[in-house]
Amino acid sequence: MRTSAKFSNLLAVFELPLRREAVFFVMLLVMWGPYTWLALSSCLFSLTWQSPFYNRLIYFASYTFLFSYLCTAAVSFTRWRWLKVALYIISLLNFGTYLFLKFNFHTMLTPDVLQAVLETNPSETADFWRQYLLARGSLMAYAGVLVMVAVIVFAERWWSQHGRQSKPSVWLGGCVLVGLLACCWCLRPFIKMLRCQTVEELEVCEIYGSDLWGGDNFTTYAYSLHTLRVGIGEIQHALEVTCHELDAGTAQRLSSNDSLTVVVVIGETYIKSHCGLYGYSLNTTPRMNRERAAGNLWVFEDVISPFNYTSISLKNALSCNSIGHGERWSDTPLLMAVMRRAGFDVYAWDNQLNYFKGALFSFALNGLLYHERLRNNCYSAVSEKCFDYDEQLVDDYLNSQWNKQQTKAKLVTFHLMGQHFKASERYPHEQKWQHFTADSVRSSASWLTAEKRQEIAEYDNATRYNDHVLGRIFDAWRDKNAVVIYFADHGEEIYDWRDFAGRDESSNKLPETIIYQNSVPMVVWCSNRYLQLHPDVNQRLEQGRIQPLMHDNVCQIIFNLAQVVTPFYHPDRDPLSDQFQPSKRLVYGHIEYDSLFCKPELNQIDWHNFCEKVFLFKKNVYLCGLKKRCYGNKTRTDTKDRTKAASADVAATTGQHGREKHPGDGGRGA
Repeated sequence: MRTSAKFSNLLAVFELPLRREAVFFVMLLVMWGPYTWLALSSCLFSLTWQSPFYNRLIYFASYTFLFSYLCTAAVSFTRWRWLKVALYIISLLNFGTYLFLKFNFHTMLTPDVLQAVLETNPSETADFWRQYLLARGSLMAYAGVLVMVAVIVFAERWWSQHGRQSKPSVWLGGCVLVGLLACCWCLRPFIKMLRCQTVEELEVCEIYGSDLWGGDNFTTYAYSLHTLRVGIGEIQHALEVTCHELDAGTAQRLSSNDSLTVVVVIGETYIKSHCGLYGYSLNTTPRMNRERAAGNLWVFEDVISPFNYTSISLKNALSCNSIGHGERWSDTPLLMAVMRRAGFDVYAWDNQLNYFKGALFSFALNGLLYHERLRNNCYSAVSEKCFDYDEQLVDDYLNSQWNKQQTKAKLVTFHLMGQHFKASERYPHEQKWQHFTADSVRSSASWLTAEKRQEIAEYDNATRYNDHVLGRIFDAWRDKNAVVIYFADHGEEIYDWRDFAGRDESSNKLPETIIYQNSVPMVVWCSNRYLQLHPDVNQRLEQGRIQPLMHDNVCQIIFNLAQVVTPFYHPDRDPLSDQFQPSKRLVYGHIEYDSLFCKPELNQIDWHNFCEKVFLFKKNVYLCGLKKRCYGNKTRTDTKDRTKAASADVAATTGQHGREKHPGDGGRGA
């Protein structure tokens, strides 16, 4: 009897926190796992548990239960009122953040979102709050928090008057004990996640597959923070690899008979279907159109970004790795270091500069690109200013002493603000830049209101201004030996095919979403002087511009055009080379871009209309034949592909395919 009594008393101890603070416990459950409970209720009513995600809901529910119970026990046994108030405030902030992200961006807190927040400079923060402070989704989030506060106050008062007199329940204590033991067992995958030491390991972690994201908020925060911690280590590793290349690299420039300037311009948030070069109905690229007509500009038709966030996208674009070949960006040096080792003076003018020495978010992109060690050893000069408009950034370099300094070879990089939201803030508020209005938008989509049409017009105005900035760059190097490479870090949506603007951070990526947010413009411009010195470049660019490419391999094009000899040049990854072999284009680390259109459920799509809807091409040679170009099934049958495959076979047979092959030999042919 004594043993039974002791066991009953033990069970009563586990039950006591819930009896004392039942309302607090329930409110924490709701505020820390709203998505989990909504998904569970949906499963119970519909009896659909086929998805792997639903099979993992029990894990997410257990983490929320364990966290809420531990907080409730702490409040119950300590009787500290301030602790209860503090936990309520933290939980309400968490709940409000969840609603804000859900209503505005259809996502939860993810590592990318947290990274973007930490990377954002004060100007971008002001732009963000101007756009979203009173947005419809934000107002819904505020209302949700106010409703939750009202429910908490009412429930706490009612429980203090009626609920606290309830008698101890041994059965409830037993259920709590069993539940806690089950929660401890469910912690195994959570612990496994925390033991991951690389981002790649986190991506394939058991509880975070591509279709498993979106559980309880507590786990989401832990995952996001741990991912950032791991990211810091990766940046340190990448820094060591880059510095090693600076100290002991073997890169060199093949020819130094004439000075050469390579200008790399990185655009921001450029929707390909709003680019006049690709058939957009509005003339958003008059300057580039003229350059193409003059024979100085080549438009690459099929380029995608591996991610839809600036930082991770540019880490891959500015490193010498290839995602399709299983290489991590942190294991290869930065493009700037290789070019510096080859004898180039390197200049960086960045309108998104946001580097603070010693800050917690030094893991971010700028924390690597402009680390003190690289500033001292890699760059000849780095801009310290940010400007309201991109043309001011370009003029700042052109008017600097560094532009006037005569050297044999230069690499100049411009990182623009481009069309980054809010688009209306990306061009001067002068009449000549108000080229498009709401009436200019010709779409008949039912969801387009006058305000949304105006947003589209402002985006198109920003795109036209971006074209003007590029024209300013072309003019600056028109009479010199120069080549300009422009590409955007990622795309976006602006009410193009659905009632949505921005970037979608949900895990279930639709093909249309990926096309708009990952397909990007890319062009190469060559001065007349450069074309005279390299008479074969026209043919090579014509060959390369129609090839499928992901801009993690853009450095291969730069090595080719700059005639840089380096072990990091791979002719089979260079679309300007006869040895080029298209590789798998993986977006978000696991989605094979080209195979998206080879799925059986997409076979009934009217591909011609789909092409026109997405890219607005009149003569589209890309998607119309995309079903035949599914790399996973090896079904590419066009003549150019057969010719390229034969050339690759010949090159392999004659021993001309090697890692250290010079781009001039492998890229031009005899």
